[in-house]
Amino acid sequence: MTKTAVILGVGPAEGLGTYLAVKAAEEGLHVIVSGRTQTSLEAVVEIISSSGGQATGIVADATDLSSVNTLIKKAEAYMYLYRQPRNAWTLELDLRTHKENF
Repeated sequence: MTKTAVILGVGPAEGLGTYLAVKAAEEGLHVIVSGRTQTSLEAVVEIISSSGGQATGIVADATDLSSVNTLIKKAEAYMYLYRQPRNAWTLELDLRTHKENF
């Protein structure tokens, strides 16, 4: 199973947050990066992906508590799905009986 690192406040591609995210990816961690702008996140994810790492970007402002709470919920949901075997979410069946309302 791949371990995960969540890094808040990733700024520009040449910043400390990006450096930490890249180092975590080099250690084999799946990195969830967070920052205020989609463009900076896409640049960081591209840097990590181009070096063979795995990264996911989620837009969030580390100075806003509700934004951080949303980030945590998204990261938890993502990791729940990510840890499932691939065949667990490729086919879903509803085995409940269906009743027609006439």
